[in-house]
Amino acid sequence: MAVRFLALGLLIFVTVCSGRRVCDSQQSCDAEQCDKNLDIAIVGAGPSGAYSAYKMRYSGKDVGVFEYSDRVGGRLYTYQLPNTPDVNLEIGGMRYITGAHNILQALTKELGLESVPFTEGFGRPGRTRFFLRGQSLTYDEVKFGDVPYNLTTVEKRNQGRIYEYYLKELTGFDIGNGSISREQLLKLRVSDGRPLYQLTFDEALDLVASSEGKEFARDVHVFTSEVTSDANALSVFDDHLGEDGVGDNILTVKNGMQKVPKELIKKFRKTSTLNQVQLNMGLQALRSKSDNSFVLYFRPTETIEGKTTVLEYRELERVCARQVILALPVYALRRLDWPPLLEDRAETAYAAVRNMAASKVFMTFDQAWWLDSDFTNSSAYVTKGDTPFSQMYDWKKSNVSGDFILIASYADGNNTLYQRVLRDHGQPINGSEPGSHIVSEPLKEYILHHLSEAYGVDRSAIPEPKTAVSQFWTDYPFGSGWITWRAGYHFDDVMNTMRRPSLKDEVYVVGADYAWGLMSSWIEGSLETTDAVLKEYFKAECRDFPNNNHLGSHMA
Repeated sequence: MAVRFLALGLLIFVTVCSGRRVCDSQQSCDAEQCDKNLDIAIVGAGPSGAYSAYKMRYSGKDVGVFEYSDRVGGRLYTYQLPNTPDVNLEIGGMRYITGAHNILQALTKELGLESVPFTEGFGRPGRTRFFLRGQSLTYDEVKFGDVPYNLTTVEKRNQGRIYEYYLKELTGFDIGNGSISREQLLKLRVSDGRPLYQLTFDEALDLVASSEGKEFARDVHVFTSEVTSDANALSVFDDHLGEDGVGDNILTVKNGMQKVPKELIKKFRKTSTLNQVQLNMGLQALRSKSDNSFVLYFRPTETIEGKTTVLEYRELERVCARQVILALPVYALRRLDWPPLLEDRAETAYAAVRNMAASKVFMTFDQAWWLDSDFTNSSAYVTKGDTPFSQMYDWKKSNVSGDFILIASYADGNNTLYQRVLRDHGQPINGSEPGSHIVSEPLKEYILHHLSEAYGVDRSAIPEPKTAVSQFWTDYPFGSGWITWRAGYHFDDVMNTMRRPSLKDEVYVVGADYAWGLMSSWIEGSLETTDAVLKEYFKAECRDFPNNNHLGSHMA
């Protein structure tokens, strides 16, 4: 026993005494000898980090990409289950809008990636139902029929255009059959003269809506985190009526959405031996030198079954760079040890956004019971509502096994957080994926119970899933599926600070979490922020910037 304790003590002694530390003075930082020297360090290999690297592939400079996990893709995550290997499951971002998401649309063509229709869009008439206040309603009934809300006569008359009606009542702006631009949205004021962006969703609708009308608008929006607490009213109207959501078709990438960042990194690496990519490297700290270069302190990580952990017993690795691009979610950024992030300028800017927990749970079955009119009177390809599962999507049939795939739950906010608790308790179901992707028995039962209510059948009538996988966008480094803007912030005024938090340092921040309004919930948002930063600060390193209409007027 004494020998064991002695050995443990020696191990601790050696680890502490031989371990590297983050420099704590200008003199010690200037004296740091780095393990690797680069011109540009890019931290993060999600869409924005991969796109940054791709745009710099011909720079002729030493450019390095460092990724926390063992996977390129970030919030784009394409998955296959063993019984449906021919079908891509998108447990992250899953679609884009042509005519609105122009950078991504052009990029997929540039990369030679085939795009195909995203069959269900956002829920198509005739194929979509809503489950609201315990009632199953068709798409048309929600638009024009009887709904379980005590709407006023005028709200009832505008039921199918409730957001258009409330916007006109609030601001006098009549959208007609068109959309509203970013510039117009930021100029809108309510009757007492306040800009609309200063109001929360509740504050705005309390000015013009009945209490029942407000709840109806909240429930048909579906994502609860965007219409509760301090959520900016402008973002919600942007989502429903803004130009960023208006386009021609809703598409997905045939070989998986994750293929976009993977191809970007692949082409970056192939272009030059100077271009480097290192996975499983967690950025711990960032310090500046007197010569205006930077020391990045990384600690190796390990990814097992989708869960990445920092190897605390491993030494810090030091990388020196002349410029740094932090392609990090705001959740990870605010946990980075870099002194400028603690200054008022940065603190105020990053406080403008709030993380939105999000999750998806896929299940496969040997029959598509949700489409069977003999099984349920509420058959639908898509079901949305004020339910704990939030949204359900039919997800094709495997030609290999004949099994049917379902997004059994696509949720956010408190619904996601409660489901995560259930995931972490109880045993995995038969057919569950392992590690961070498990579906536990309590989670499965919870989701299927609420689906049975929405479909008007007994839970016992729903067959057991054959396989299942979950993804909870709650943990480091993401902290959320996307962000929502808080009330009181003018997007354009804040985004400049977000993207360069320290005016004296050549450290830049890119990613969807710093994008305009609810563009932050789209891949396009990550590409917009990247283009804005590269165009302003890295012109010499990049080529062929897309001619995007928003770049000049919004910095995005």
